[in-house]
Amino acid sequence: MSFEYVPVSDVVPQQNLSLDRRDMTAIASKSPADWAKVKAIYEKGANSKKGDGSARTFMGVATKKEVLAQFPNGAQVFGTPDFLNAGAQAVINGTGRAKGVGDAARKQLLDKALLTILYGEILEELWAAQEKVKQGNTDKAKGAPHNIDEAWAYYAGLKEGGKWNGPAGNAEKRENNFKLAGKIDEPLQKALATAQAASIKGDAKSLDAAVVQVRGHLNAIYYLSAIRYISNMVADTNAAERETHAAEGWGFLQAIRPAAETAFPGAKNAEAVYTRPAMQPTTAKDVEAVYAGLSNPKVLAALAIPAGLSFAKPPA
Repeated sequence: MSFEYVPVSDVVPQQNLSLDRRDMTAIASKSPADWAKVKAIYEKGANSKKGDGSARTFMGVATKKEVLAQFPNGAQVFGTPDFLNAGAQAVINGTGRAKGVGDAARKQLLDKALLTILYGEILEELWAAQEKVKQGNTDKAKGAPHNIDEAWAYYAGLKEGGKWNGPAGNAEKRENNFKLAGKIDEPLQKALATAQAASIKGDAKSLDAAVVQVRGHLNAIYYLSAIRYISNMVADTNAAERETHAAEGWGFLQAIRPAAETAFPGAKNAEAVYTRPAMQPTTAKDVEAVYAGLSNPKVLAALAIPAGLSFAKPPA
């Protein structure tokens, strides 16, 4: 992060939720993985506490109706109203998309399920700030500014080894992959800072504009991630590698899938390609299908992807 947002309230407990993600993926990386322990952390928590002393958990976030509301037509697209929790539980239990996949792919499915939950929570905090400004609640500790701080906390996570372990870390990776240095994370954090200032002043118009900017750059992280891994799959020389890269691309896709498929039915092409048997080689036509589906103008508009952050084909 070249620009670092400065909270005006205490959001370290919210940042600590990123440590649950760190711990769960570390456990999933071991052979054999202790999935019962992963389930315990997912459902009961480990590192993050709420104000009343109870545990903040990924499952608790995944089942909040306000978080689920951030995914347009989510229940219809995923086939269940409990789609965030159901997706994470399927990975933990080795069912659904995770049934029969290798350890490396299953770890990626877990990590991306957690990132999708964080995505929903970030958007929910932005929405909550907008609602509080409408109500005139601009208190830094508990009002709209605190919700903007929380959105940042879930986005950034904590810094470990010089790296932020929330979705911000993925923003840096996509900047490197697509030669977009300084074009995702810094604008996103500056937009958060603008949103924070607007929420303190009670300026609803400026807050709404800043939220659009934050949302667009956040969506760009997941959009770029969803198109990136199809190119990896073309280069993969065996089914195990393809399976893992398909799990990564598919996992990132789920965050933006409801909005994308609602805006443009052709976006379903990406879902179809990423869920095919790994034994089937990935072709140039598959790459075209994923890019055409997710880079369609209607999808880009629905996701508010900023100019310069979309790609019609893989970068050279």
